Amino acid sequence: MPHATGTPSGTGLTGARYILPNTDGRGYGRFILPRESARWLLGHWPEIQDGTARFATLMNLQENYLAGLISARDWSRSILAGLEKETDQLTASSLSGFLGRAMDDLNGTDREAVEQRLWTLAHTHPEQPIRTFLLRSLPSGLTTAALCDSLYAIWETQSEPLYSENNYTSLAWELAIRFPDRAGHILATQRARLTDPDRLRRFDYISRAVNPDEAARDTLFQSLMQAENRRIEPWTSSVLSYLNHPLRESSSVRYIRPGLDILEEVQRTGDIFFPRNWAGALLGSHRSPEAWQEVQKFLQDNPDYPVLLRNKILQAAYSLFRANTTVAVSTTPEDSLIYARTMQKLLPLASRPSGEIMTAAAEALCGTPYKGGTLESTPEHLTVNLRETDCILLVEACTAMTLLLKDNPGLKDNPGDGIPPFEDFCTTLRSLRYRNGIISGYPSRLHYTSEWLLQARDNGILREVSEELGGIPLEQEFSFMSSHRDNYPQLRGNAGTAAAEQIRRTEERLDTAAAYHYIPAEKIREAEANIQDGDIICIISSTPGLDITHTGIARRAGDGSLHFIHASMREGRTVMEARTLREYVKKGGIRVARLY
Repeated sequence: MPHATGTPSGTGLTGARYILPNTDGRGYGRFILPRESARWLLGHWPEIQDGTARFATLMNLQENYLAGLISARDWSRSILAGLEKETDQLTASSLSGFLGRAMDDLNGTDREAVEQRLWTLAHTHPEQPIRTFLLRSLPSGLTTAALCDSLYAIWETQSEPLYSENNYTSLAWELAIRFPDRAGHILATQRARLTDPDRLRRFDYISRAVNPDEAARDTLFQSLMQAENRRIEPWTSSVLSYLNHPLRESSSVRYIRPGLDILEEVQRTGDIFFPRNWAGALLGSHRSPEAWQEVQKFLQDNPDYPVLLRNKILQAAYSLFRANTTVAVSTTPEDSLIYARTMQKLLPLASRPSGEIMTAAAEALCGTPYKGGTLESTPEHLTVNLRETDCILLVEACTAMTLLLKDNPGLKDNPGDGIPPFEDFCTTLRSLRYRNGIISGYPSRLHYTSEWLLQARDNGILREVSEELGGIPLEQEFSFMSSHRDNYPQLRGNAGTAAAEQIRRTEERLDTAAAYHYIPAEKIREAEANIQDGDIICIISSTPGLDITHTGIARRAGDGSLHFIHASMREGRTVMEARTLREYVKKGGIRVARLY
Protein backbone atom coordinates (compact mmCIF):
# COMPACT_ATOMS: atom_id res chain seq x y z
CA MET A 1 0.00 0.00 0.00
CA PRO A 2 1.58 3.35 -1.00
CA HIS A 3 2.56 5.67 1.82
CA ALA A 4 3.87 8.53 -0.29
CA THR A 5 2.68 10.45 -3.31
CA GLY A 6 6.04 9.93 -4.96
CA THR A 7 9.27 8.03 -4.50
CA PRO A 8 11.95 10.01 -2.60
CA SER A 9 14.38 11.63 -5.01
CA GLY A 10 17.83 10.14 -5.39
CA THR A 11 16.90 6.64 -4.32
CA GLY A 12 16.93 5.16 -7.81
CA LEU A 13 13.62 3.38 -7.14
CA THR A 14 10.33 3.97 -8.91
CA GLY A 15 6.77 3.86 -7.62
CA ALA A 16 5.36 5.09 -4.32
CA ARG A 17 5.87 2.11 -2.02
CA TYR A 18 7.21 3.60 1.18
CA ILE A 19 8.00 6.63 3.28
CA LEU A 20 11.71 7.29 3.69
CA PRO A 21 12.31 10.09 6.20
CA ASN A 22 15.63 11.90 6.50
CA THR A 23 16.78 10.81 3.02
CA ASP A 24 19.83 13.08 3.06
CA GLY A 25 20.88 11.88 6.52
CA ARG A 26 20.99 15.38 7.99
CA GLY A 27 18.19 14.97 10.50
CA TYR A 28 18.80 13.90 14.08
CA GLY A 29 16.39 11.73 16.04
CA ARG A 30 14.25 8.63 15.74
CA PHE A 31 12.01 8.54 12.68
CA ILE A 32 9.19 6.04 13.21
CA LEU A 33 8.45 4.13 10.01
CA PRO A 34 4.89 3.07 9.14
CA ARG A 35 4.63 -0.68 9.41
CA GLU A 36 4.13 -1.29 5.68
CA SER A 37 7.07 1.00 4.85
CA ALA A 38 9.30 -0.82 7.31
CA ARG A 39 8.40 -4.24 5.95
CA TRP A 40 8.92 -3.13 2.35
CA LEU A 41 12.25 -1.47 3.12
CA LEU A 42 13.48 -4.56 4.98
CA GLY A 43 13.32 -6.43 1.69
CA HIS A 44 14.36 -3.66 -0.69
CA TRP A 45 16.87 -1.30 0.94
CA PRO A 46 19.82 -2.84 -0.99
CA GLU A 47 18.18 -1.60 -4.20
CA ILE A 48 18.53 2.06 -3.18
CA GLN A 49 21.31 3.30 -5.43
CA ASP A 50 22.27 6.54 -3.69
CA GLY A 51 24.76 5.71 -0.94
CA THR A 52 23.58 8.42 1.46
CA ALA A 53 19.91 7.49 1.05
CA ARG A 54 20.75 3.81 1.49
CA PHE A 55 22.69 4.41 4.69
CA ALA A 56 19.98 6.77 6.02
CA THR A 57 17.48 3.98 5.42
CA LEU A 58 19.66 1.55 7.37
CA MET A 59 19.92 3.96 10.28
CA ASN A 60 16.13 4.39 10.29
CA LEU A 61 15.61 0.63 10.24
CA GLN A 62 18.15 0.19 13.04
CA GLU A 63 16.44 2.83 15.19
CA ASN A 64 13.05 1.22 14.57
CA TYR A 65 14.54 -2.15 15.57
CA LEU A 66 15.97 -0.66 18.76
CA ALA A 67 12.52 0.81 19.49
CA GLY A 68 11.04 -2.68 19.27
CA LEU A 69 9.09 -2.01 16.06
CA ILE A 70 11.06 -4.53 13.98
CA SER A 71 11.86 -8.01 15.26
CA ALA A 72 15.47 -9.13 15.66
CA ARG A 73 14.69 -12.05 13.38
CA ASP A 74 13.45 -9.91 10.48
CA TRP A 75 16.21 -7.32 10.93
CA SER A 76 19.04 -9.88 11.02
CA ARG A 77 17.71 -11.57 7.88
CA SER A 78 17.49 -8.23 6.11
CA ILE A 79 21.05 -7.32 7.13
CA LEU A 80 22.45 -10.62 5.89
CA ALA A 81 20.61 -10.32 2.58
CA GLY A 82 22.04 -6.83 2.13
CA LEU A 83 25.54 -7.80 3.21
CA GLU A 84 25.67 -10.38 0.44
CA LYS A 85 25.39 -7.58 -2.14
CA GLU A 86 27.06 -4.68 -0.32
CA THR A 87 30.31 -3.40 -1.83
CA ASP A 88 30.88 -0.27 0.27
CA GLN A 89 33.24 -1.13 3.14
CA LEU A 90 31.94 1.50 5.58
CA THR A 91 28.33 0.46 5.05
CA ALA A 92 29.26 -3.20 5.39
CA SER A 93 31.13 -2.45 8.61
CA SER A 94 28.05 -0.72 10.05
CA LEU A 95 25.86 -3.61 8.97
CA SER A 96 28.17 -5.99 10.79
CA GLY A 97 27.74 -3.93 13.96
CA PHE A 98 23.96 -3.81 13.56
CA LEU A 99 23.92 -7.57 13.07
CA GLY A 100 25.92 -8.16 16.23
CA ARG A 101 23.38 -6.23 18.29
CA ALA A 102 20.43 -8.01 16.65
CA MET A 103 22.04 -11.40 17.32
CA ASP A 104 22.05 -10.58 21.03
CA ASP A 105 18.25 -10.69 20.88
CA LEU A 106 18.10 -14.05 19.08
CA ASN A 107 18.26 -17.53 20.53
CA GLY A 108 17.73 -21.15 19.60
CA THR A 109 17.34 -22.08 15.95
CA ASP A 110 16.98 -18.44 14.86
CA ARG A 111 20.43 -17.59 16.22
CA GLU A 112 21.99 -20.76 14.84
CA ALA A 113 20.62 -20.01 11.38
CA VAL A 114 22.05 -16.47 11.44
CA GLU A 115 25.44 -17.67 12.69
CA GLN A 116 25.65 -20.32 9.97
CA ARG A 117 24.74 -17.82 7.28
CA LEU A 118 27.25 -15.29 8.63
CA TRP A 119 29.95 -17.98 8.65
CA THR A 120 29.23 -18.82 5.01
CA LEU A 121 29.18 -15.16 4.01
CA ALA A 122 32.48 -14.46 5.78
CA HIS A 123 34.11 -17.16 3.67
CA THR A 124 32.42 -16.40 0.34
CA HIS A 125 31.79 -12.64 0.07
CA PRO A 126 33.12 -11.45 -3.31
CA GLU A 127 34.80 -8.35 -1.83
CA GLN A 128 38.00 -9.36 0.00
CA PRO A 129 38.11 -6.33 2.36
CA ILE A 130 34.55 -7.11 3.50
CA ARG A 131 35.34 -10.80 3.75
CA THR A 132 38.37 -9.92 5.87
CA PHE A 133 36.58 -7.91 8.55
CA LEU A 134 33.69 -10.39 8.64
CA LEU A 135 36.16 -13.20 9.27
CA ARG A 136 37.90 -11.18 11.95
CA SER A 137 34.61 -10.39 13.71
CA LEU A 138 33.45 -14.02 13.80
CA PRO A 139 35.10 -15.12 17.07
CA SER A 140 33.12 -12.73 19.26
CA GLY A 141 29.76 -13.49 17.66
CA LEU A 142 29.54 -17.27 17.50
CA THR A 143 27.86 -19.51 20.06
CA THR A 144 26.99 -22.58 17.97
CA ALA A 145 29.14 -25.49 19.14
CA ALA A 146 29.98 -26.78 15.66
CA LEU A 147 31.10 -23.34 14.46
CA CYS A 148 33.19 -22.81 17.59
CA ASP A 149 34.87 -26.15 16.85
CA SER A 150 35.56 -24.90 13.33
CA LEU A 151 37.13 -21.74 14.75
CA TYR A 152 39.32 -23.88 16.97
CA ALA A 153 40.46 -25.88 13.96
CA ILE A 154 41.33 -22.67 12.08
CA TRP A 155 43.37 -21.43 15.04
CA GLU A 156 45.14 -24.74 15.60
CA THR A 157 46.16 -25.15 11.95
CA GLN A 158 46.56 -21.41 11.23
CA SER A 159 44.73 -22.12 7.99
CA GLU A 160 43.03 -18.77 7.41
CA PRO A 161 45.25 -16.61 5.15
CA LEU A 162 43.29 -13.43 5.93
CA TYR A 163 44.13 -13.69 9.65
CA SER A 164 47.16 -11.79 10.90
CA GLU A 165 49.22 -12.79 13.92
CA ASN A 166 47.19 -10.37 16.05
CA ASN A 167 43.97 -11.94 14.76
CA TYR A 168 45.17 -15.38 15.79
CA THR A 169 46.08 -14.01 19.22
CA SER A 170 42.60 -12.51 19.69
CA LEU A 171 41.09 -15.78 18.52
CA ALA A 172 43.19 -17.67 21.07
CA TRP A 173 41.80 -15.50 23.90
CA GLU A 174 38.21 -16.12 22.74
CA LEU A 175 38.83 -19.86 22.47
CA ALA A 176 40.40 -19.98 25.93
CA ILE A 177 37.10 -18.69 27.33
CA ARG A 178 34.92 -20.97 25.19
CA PHE A 179 37.04 -24.08 25.91
CA PRO A 180 38.25 -23.62 29.52
CA ASP A 181 39.51 -27.20 29.69
CA ARG A 182 41.89 -26.42 26.81
CA ALA A 183 42.81 -22.89 27.93
CA GLY A 184 46.28 -23.86 29.15
CA HIS A 185 47.17 -25.53 25.85
CA ILE A 186 45.70 -22.70 23.78
CA LEU A 187 47.55 -19.94 25.62
CA ALA A 188 50.86 -21.81 25.76
CA THR A 189 50.70 -22.66 22.05
CA GLN A 190 49.83 -19.11 21.00
CA ARG A 191 52.57 -17.64 23.17
CA ALA A 192 55.11 -19.95 21.57
CA ARG A 193 54.13 -18.57 18.16
CA LEU A 194 55.03 -15.00 19.15
CA THR A 195 58.53 -13.59 18.81
CA ASP A 196 58.13 -9.81 19.03
CA PRO A 197 58.91 -8.67 22.63
CA ASP A 198 56.14 -6.04 22.71
CA ARG A 199 53.56 -8.55 21.49
CA LEU A 200 54.73 -11.01 24.11
CA ARG A 201 54.31 -8.39 26.85
CA ARG A 202 50.81 -7.56 25.61
CA PHE A 203 49.93 -11.25 25.40
CA ASP A 204 51.07 -11.95 28.95
CA TYR A 205 49.23 -8.90 30.30
CA ILE A 206 45.86 -9.68 28.68
CA SER A 207 45.98 -13.49 28.96
CA ARG A 208 45.44 -13.24 32.71
CA ALA A 209 41.86 -12.10 31.98
CA VAL A 210 40.92 -15.35 30.20
CA ASN A 211 42.19 -17.57 33.02
CA PRO A 212 39.59 -20.27 33.85
CA ASP A 213 40.36 -19.76 37.55
CA GLU A 214 37.70 -17.41 38.92
CA ALA A 215 39.75 -16.47 41.98
CA ALA A 216 42.66 -15.47 39.75
CA ARG A 217 40.34 -13.25 37.71
CA ASP A 218 39.03 -11.62 40.89
CA THR A 219 42.59 -10.84 41.95
CA LEU A 220 43.32 -9.37 38.52
CA PHE A 221 40.25 -7.14 38.69
CA GLN A 222 41.23 -5.87 42.14
CA SER A 223 44.67 -4.98 40.80
CA LEU A 224 43.02 -2.61 38.29
CA MET A 225 41.88 -0.44 41.19
CA GLN A 226 45.48 0.81 41.36
CA ALA A 227 46.41 3.46 38.78
CA GLU A 228 49.86 1.99 38.14
CA ASN A 229 48.21 -1.20 36.89
CA ARG A 230 46.19 0.76 34.32
CA ARG A 231 49.08 2.57 32.66
CA ILE A 232 48.69 0.93 29.24
CA GLU A 233 45.08 1.84 28.72
CA PRO A 234 44.22 -0.15 25.54
CA TRP A 235 45.53 -3.31 27.22
CA THR A 236 43.56 -2.50 30.38
CA SER A 237 40.36 -2.06 28.37
CA SER A 238 40.92 -5.47 26.79
CA VAL A 239 41.47 -7.06 30.19
CA LEU A 240 38.28 -5.52 31.58
CA SER A 241 36.33 -6.61 28.51
CA TYR A 242 37.47 -10.24 28.80
CA LEU A 243 36.77 -10.22 32.55
CA ASN A 244 33.19 -9.23 31.67
CA HIS A 245 32.85 -11.59 28.71
CA PRO A 246 29.22 -12.63 27.94
CA LEU A 247 30.02 -16.24 28.85
CA ARG A 248 31.16 -15.09 32.30
CA GLU A 249 28.32 -12.71 33.07
CA SER A 250 27.09 -14.51 36.17
CA SER A 251 30.50 -14.31 37.85
CA SER A 252 31.40 -10.80 36.67
CA VAL A 253 28.31 -8.89 37.87
CA ARG A 254 30.20 -8.24 41.11
CA TYR A 255 32.76 -6.18 39.16
CA ILE A 256 30.19 -3.58 38.11
CA ARG A 257 29.81 -1.54 41.30
CA PRO A 258 33.53 -1.22 42.14
CA GLY A 259 34.24 -0.58 38.46
CA LEU A 260 31.76 2.30 38.45
CA ASP A 261 32.94 3.60 41.82
CA ILE A 262 36.41 4.15 40.40
CA LEU A 263 35.32 5.80 37.13
CA GLU A 264 36.03 9.35 38.34
CA GLU A 265 39.56 8.31 39.30
CA VAL A 266 39.96 6.64 35.91
CA GLN A 267 39.10 10.00 34.36
CA ARG A 268 41.59 11.89 36.55
CA THR A 269 44.50 9.52 35.96
CA GLY A 270 43.95 8.52 32.33
CA ASP A 271 43.53 9.67 28.77
CA ILE A 272 40.46 11.69 27.79
CA PHE A 273 38.88 8.67 26.04
CA PHE A 274 39.71 6.11 28.75
CA PRO A 275 36.53 6.60 30.86
CA ARG A 276 34.33 5.80 27.86
CA ASN A 277 36.39 2.71 27.03
CA TRP A 278 36.41 1.63 30.68
CA ALA A 279 32.62 1.94 30.99
CA GLY A 280 32.10 0.13 27.69
CA ALA A 281 34.36 -2.76 28.67
CA LEU A 282 32.74 -2.98 32.11
CA LEU A 283 29.08 -2.90 31.00
CA GLY A 284 28.87 -3.61 27.28
CA SER A 285 28.49 -7.39 27.50
CA HIS A 286 26.04 -7.53 30.40
CA ARG A 287 22.33 -8.24 29.88
CA SER A 288 21.09 -9.68 33.19
CA PRO A 289 18.58 -8.06 35.58
CA GLU A 290 21.22 -8.26 38.32
CA ALA A 291 23.64 -6.19 36.23
CA TRP A 292 20.95 -3.62 35.45
CA GLN A 293 20.12 -3.35 39.16
CA GLU A 294 23.79 -2.64 39.91
CA VAL A 295 23.84 0.24 37.41
CA GLN A 296 20.53 1.65 38.65
CA LYS A 297 21.66 1.45 42.27
CA PHE A 298 24.90 3.29 41.47
CA LEU A 299 23.05 6.10 39.69
CA GLN A 300 20.51 6.37 42.51
CA ASP A 301 23.27 6.51 45.11
CA ASN A 302 25.06 9.26 43.17
CA PRO A 303 22.37 11.78 42.12
CA ASP A 304 24.96 14.55 41.64
CA TYR A 305 27.37 12.44 39.59
CA PRO A 306 29.18 14.45 36.86
CA VAL A 307 26.89 14.72 33.84
CA LEU A 308 29.48 13.74 31.23
CA LEU A 309 30.51 10.61 33.12
CA ARG A 310 26.89 9.75 33.84
CA ASN A 311 26.16 9.93 30.12
CA LYS A 312 29.10 7.63 29.39
CA ILE A 313 27.64 5.08 31.81
CA LEU A 314 24.20 5.33 30.22
CA GLN A 315 25.67 4.98 26.75
CA ALA A 316 27.70 1.93 27.75
CA ALA A 317 24.66 0.39 29.47
CA TYR A 318 22.26 0.91 26.55
CA SER A 319 22.05 -2.76 25.54
CA LEU A 320 21.69 -3.66 29.22
CA PHE A 321 18.86 -1.12 29.50
CA ARG A 322 17.08 -2.55 26.43
CA ALA A 323 17.39 -6.10 27.70
CA ASN A 324 15.69 -5.20 30.97
CA THR A 325 13.09 -2.62 29.94
CA THR A 326 11.94 -2.59 26.32
CA VAL A 327 11.40 -6.31 25.80
CA ALA A 328 9.37 -7.08 28.94
CA VAL A 329 6.35 -9.21 28.04
CA SER A 330 3.81 -10.69 30.45
CA THR A 331 2.64 -13.98 28.98
CA THR A 332 2.57 -17.72 29.66
CA PRO A 333 3.58 -20.88 27.78
CA GLU A 334 -0.14 -21.58 27.27
CA ASP A 335 -0.49 -18.34 25.30
CA SER A 336 2.26 -19.37 22.90
CA LEU A 337 0.62 -22.78 22.47
CA ILE A 338 -2.75 -21.18 21.68
CA TYR A 339 -0.99 -18.90 19.21
CA ALA A 340 0.78 -21.81 17.50
CA ARG A 341 -2.39 -23.89 17.35
CA THR A 342 -4.38 -21.00 15.86
CA MET A 343 -1.71 -20.06 13.33
CA GLN A 344 -1.44 -23.65 12.15
CA LYS A 345 -5.12 -23.43 11.20
CA LEU A 346 -4.57 -20.10 9.44
CA LEU A 347 -1.38 -20.98 7.58
CA PRO A 348 -3.15 -22.47 4.51
CA LEU A 349 -4.95 -19.11 4.12
CA ALA A 350 -1.77 -17.01 3.87
CA SER A 351 -2.44 -16.08 0.24
CA ARG A 352 -6.15 -15.38 0.79
CA PRO A 353 -7.72 -11.92 1.35
CA SER A 354 -7.22 -10.39 4.79
CA GLY A 355 -10.94 -10.57 5.58
CA GLU A 356 -10.90 -14.33 5.15
CA ILE A 357 -7.98 -14.67 7.55
CA MET A 358 -9.59 -12.32 10.09
CA THR A 359 -12.78 -14.38 10.05
CA ALA A 360 -10.92 -17.68 10.38
CA ALA A 361 -8.85 -16.32 13.27
CA ALA A 362 -11.97 -15.16 15.09
CA GLU A 363 -13.64 -18.54 14.54
CA ALA A 364 -10.55 -20.33 15.85
CA LEU A 365 -10.68 -18.23 19.03
CA CYS A 366 -14.38 -18.85 19.67
CA GLY A 367 -14.87 -20.25 23.16
CA THR A 368 -12.13 -18.11 24.71
CA PRO A 369 -13.40 -16.96 28.15
CA TYR A 370 -14.36 -13.30 28.47
CA LYS A 371 -12.36 -11.22 30.94
CA GLY A 372 -11.96 -7.46 31.06
CA GLY A 373 -9.07 -5.49 32.51
CA THR A 374 -6.32 -7.98 31.68
CA LEU A 375 -3.94 -5.21 30.55
CA GLU A 376 -4.02 -3.24 33.79
CA SER A 377 -0.59 -3.52 35.39
CA THR A 378 1.97 -1.18 36.90
CA PRO A 379 4.43 -0.37 35.49
CA GLU A 380 2.94 -0.50 32.01
CA HIS A 381 4.28 -3.37 29.92
CA LEU A 382 3.15 -5.60 27.08
CA THR A 383 0.61 -8.20 28.19
CA VAL A 384 -0.09 -11.05 25.77
CA ASN A 385 -3.04 -13.13 26.96
CA LEU A 386 -4.81 -15.48 24.55
CA ARG A 387 -6.33 -17.52 27.39
CA GLU A 388 -8.89 -14.75 28.09
CA THR A 389 -10.04 -11.76 26.09
CA ASP A 390 -12.33 -8.78 25.82
CA CYS A 391 -13.86 -7.30 22.68
CA ILE A 392 -11.00 -5.06 21.49
CA LEU A 393 -8.27 -7.56 22.43
CA LEU A 394 -10.01 -10.19 20.29
CA VAL A 395 -10.01 -7.82 17.31
CA GLU A 396 -6.39 -6.91 18.03
CA ALA A 397 -5.23 -10.54 18.22
CA CYS A 398 -7.00 -11.45 14.97
CA THR A 399 -5.51 -8.38 13.27
CA ALA A 400 -2.00 -9.27 14.44
CA MET A 401 -2.30 -12.86 13.20
CA THR A 402 -3.59 -11.65 9.84
CA LEU A 403 -0.73 -9.17 9.47
CA LEU A 404 1.83 -11.87 10.25
CA LEU A 405 0.46 -14.08 7.50
CA LYS A 406 0.06 -11.36 4.87
CA ASP A 407 3.24 -10.35 3.04
CA ASN A 408 5.52 -12.00 5.60
CA PRO A 409 8.89 -12.04 3.81
CA GLY A 410 10.22 -14.99 5.80
CA LEU A 411 7.09 -17.15 5.83
CA LYS A 412 8.23 -19.68 3.23
CA ASP A 413 11.60 -20.40 4.80
CA ASN A 414 10.74 -20.25 8.50
CA PRO A 415 12.35 -23.03 10.51
CA GLY A 416 10.24 -25.66 12.21
CA ASP A 417 6.51 -25.63 11.60
CA GLY A 418 6.56 -22.62 9.28
CA ILE A 419 4.52 -20.17 11.36
CA PRO A 420 6.00 -16.80 12.36
CA PRO A 421 7.45 -17.10 15.88
CA PHE A 422 5.47 -16.06 18.94
CA GLU A 423 7.95 -13.23 19.51
CA ASP A 424 6.85 -11.67 16.20
CA PHE A 425 3.23 -11.88 17.35
CA CYS A 426 4.18 -10.01 20.53
CA THR A 427 6.00 -7.34 18.52
CA THR A 428 3.00 -6.92 16.21
CA LEU A 429 0.62 -6.60 19.16
CA ARG A 430 2.82 -3.90 20.63
CA SER A 431 2.84 -1.99 17.34
CA LEU A 432 -0.97 -2.08 17.27
CA ARG A 433 -1.66 -1.38 20.95
CA TYR A 434 0.77 1.44 21.71
CA ARG A 435 1.34 4.83 20.14
CA ASN A 436 4.03 4.34 17.49
CA GLY A 437 4.57 0.90 19.00
CA ILE A 438 6.53 2.35 21.93
CA ILE A 439 5.61 1.55 25.53
CA SER A 440 6.10 4.68 27.59
CA GLY A 441 3.74 4.41 30.53
CA TYR A 442 -0.03 4.08 30.76
CA PRO A 443 -0.84 7.06 28.46
CA SER A 444 1.13 5.50 25.58
CA ARG A 445 -1.52 2.78 25.21
CA LEU A 446 -4.21 3.54 22.61
CA HIS A 447 -7.17 3.60 25.01
CA TYR A 448 -9.68 5.07 22.57
CA THR A 449 -10.60 2.70 19.73
CA SER A 450 -10.69 5.68 17.35
CA GLU A 451 -6.97 6.29 17.91
CA TRP A 452 -6.31 2.56 17.44
CA LEU A 453 -8.07 2.77 14.06
CA LEU A 454 -6.29 5.99 13.06
CA GLN A 455 -2.83 4.60 13.81
CA ALA A 456 -3.62 1.39 11.92
CA ARG A 457 -4.83 3.52 9.02
CA ASP A 458 -1.69 5.64 9.02
CA ASN A 459 0.42 2.48 9.06
CA GLY A 460 -1.32 1.14 5.96
CA ILE A 461 -3.04 -1.70 7.81
CA LEU A 462 -6.69 -0.80 7.29
CA ARG A 463 -9.10 1.84 6.10
CA GLU A 464 -12.36 2.95 7.64
CA VAL A 465 -15.21 2.35 5.18
CA SER A 466 -18.09 3.81 7.20
CA GLU A 467 -18.60 6.79 4.89
CA GLU A 468 -18.56 4.80 1.66
CA LEU A 469 -21.11 2.39 3.15
CA GLY A 470 -23.54 5.27 3.52
CA GLY A 471 -22.31 6.65 6.81
CA ILE A 472 -23.07 10.19 7.93
CA PRO A 473 -20.84 12.65 9.84
CA LEU A 474 -20.36 11.89 13.53
CA GLU A 475 -19.81 14.74 15.97
CA GLN A 476 -17.39 12.88 18.23
CA GLU A 477 -15.92 14.38 21.37
CA PHE A 478 -13.25 12.67 23.48
CA SER A 479 -13.21 13.42 27.20
CA PHE A 480 -14.42 10.41 29.15
CA MET A 481 -11.11 9.23 30.60
CA SER A 482 -9.84 12.61 31.76
CA SER A 483 -13.26 13.51 33.22
CA HIS A 484 -13.66 10.16 34.99
CA ARG A 485 -10.20 9.72 36.48
CA ASP A 486 -11.46 7.67 39.42
CA ASN A 487 -12.53 4.93 37.00
CA TYR A 488 -8.88 4.31 36.15
CA PRO A 489 -6.40 3.41 38.94
CA GLN A 490 -3.46 4.83 36.96
CA LEU A 491 -5.15 8.26 36.77
CA ARG A 492 -6.30 8.59 40.39
CA GLY A 493 -5.01 11.10 42.90
CA ASN A 494 -1.84 13.12 42.77
CA ALA A 495 0.14 10.17 41.45
CA GLY A 496 -2.07 10.04 38.36
CA THR A 497 -2.10 13.76 37.58
CA ALA A 498 0.70 13.68 35.01
CA ALA A 499 -0.76 10.66 33.22
CA ALA A 500 -4.23 12.25 33.22
CA GLU A 501 -2.81 15.38 31.64
CA GLN A 502 -1.24 13.31 28.86
CA ILE A 503 -4.58 11.56 28.32
CA ARG A 504 -6.33 14.94 28.13
CA ARG A 505 -3.90 16.16 25.46
CA THR A 506 -4.55 12.97 23.49
CA GLU A 507 -8.29 13.59 23.72
CA GLU A 508 -7.86 17.14 22.43
CA ARG A 509 -5.86 15.86 19.48
CA LEU A 510 -8.44 13.17 18.67
CA ASP A 511 -11.24 15.76 18.63
CA THR A 512 -9.85 17.12 15.36
CA ALA A 513 -7.75 14.19 14.10
CA ALA A 514 -10.28 13.01 11.51
CA ALA A 515 -13.72 13.55 10.05
CA TYR A 516 -15.56 10.70 11.76
CA HIS A 517 -18.54 8.95 10.15
CA TYR A 518 -20.97 6.29 11.33
CA ILE A 519 -23.82 4.20 9.98
CA PRO A 520 -26.97 4.86 12.05
CA ALA A 521 -28.71 1.77 13.41
CA GLU A 522 -31.68 2.31 11.11
CA LYS A 523 -29.35 2.37 8.05
CA ILE A 524 -27.51 -0.90 8.79
CA ARG A 525 -29.99 -2.87 6.64
CA GLU A 526 -29.04 -0.73 3.63
CA ALA A 527 -25.30 -1.03 4.28
CA GLU A 528 -24.99 -4.67 5.27
CA ALA A 529 -24.87 -6.01 1.70
CA ASN A 530 -21.50 -4.25 1.32
CA ILE A 531 -20.10 -5.22 4.72
CA GLN A 532 -17.63 -8.05 4.20
CA ASP A 533 -16.67 -11.01 6.36
CA GLY A 534 -13.67 -9.97 8.44
CA ASP A 535 -14.60 -6.28 8.63
CA ILE A 536 -14.08 -4.73 12.06
CA ILE A 537 -17.41 -3.63 13.55
CA CYS A 538 -17.27 -0.80 16.10
CA ILE A 539 -20.49 0.02 17.94
CA ILE A 540 -20.59 3.70 18.86
CA SER A 541 -21.19 4.77 22.45
CA SER A 542 -24.04 6.92 23.71
CA THR A 543 -21.92 7.99 26.68
CA PRO A 544 -20.69 11.59 26.29
CA GLY A 545 -16.95 11.78 25.61
CA LEU A 546 -16.62 8.07 24.76
CA ASP A 547 -16.33 6.87 21.17
CA ILE A 548 -16.79 3.08 21.00
CA THR A 549 -18.57 0.77 23.42
CA HIS A 550 -18.06 -2.63 21.75
CA THR A 551 -16.21 -4.26 18.84
CA GLY A 552 -16.39 -7.47 16.84
CA ILE A 553 -15.62 -9.08 13.49
CA ALA A 554 -18.27 -9.35 10.77
CA ARG A 555 -19.34 -12.89 9.82
CA ARG A 556 -22.23 -14.07 7.67
CA ALA A 557 -24.29 -17.09 8.65
CA GLY A 558 -25.13 -19.90 6.26
CA ASP A 559 -28.35 -18.17 5.23
CA GLY A 560 -26.44 -15.01 4.27
CA SER A 561 -27.59 -12.94 7.25
CA LEU A 562 -24.96 -10.64 8.76
CA HIS A 563 -23.79 -11.46 12.28
CA PHE A 564 -20.48 -10.84 14.06
CA ILE A 565 -17.99 -12.71 16.21
CA HIS A 566 -17.20 -10.97 19.49
CA ALA A 567 -16.06 -11.46 23.05
CA SER A 568 -19.45 -11.42 24.73
CA MET A 569 -19.77 -10.34 28.35
CA ARG A 570 -23.28 -11.82 28.47
CA GLU A 571 -22.16 -15.22 27.17
CA GLY A 572 -18.90 -15.08 29.11
CA ARG A 573 -16.86 -16.15 26.08
CA THR A 574 -16.10 -15.44 22.44
CA VAL A 575 -19.05 -16.42 20.25
CA MET A 576 -20.67 -15.81 16.91
CA GLU A 577 -23.57 -13.65 18.00
CA ALA A 578 -26.91 -15.41 17.51
CA ARG A 579 -28.66 -12.14 16.72
CA THR A 580 -28.03 -10.41 13.41
CA LEU A 581 -25.99 -7.23 13.49
CA ARG A 582 -29.03 -5.01 12.99
CA GLU A 583 -30.92 -6.91 15.71
CA TYR A 584 -27.99 -6.40 18.09
CA VAL A 585 -27.52 -2.69 17.28
CA LYS A 586 -30.97 -1.16 17.72
CA LYS A 587 -29.77 2.28 18.80
CA GLY A 588 -26.84 4.49 17.92
CA GLY A 589 -24.92 2.93 15.08
CA ILE A 590 -21.66 1.41 13.90
CA ARG A 591 -18.34 2.26 12.32
CA VAL A 592 -16.70 -0.23 9.98
CA ALA A 593 -13.00 -0.75 9.18
CA ARG A 594 -11.46 -3.13 6.65
CA LEU A 595 -7.94 -4.55 6.50
CA TYR A 596 -6.04 -4.22 3.23
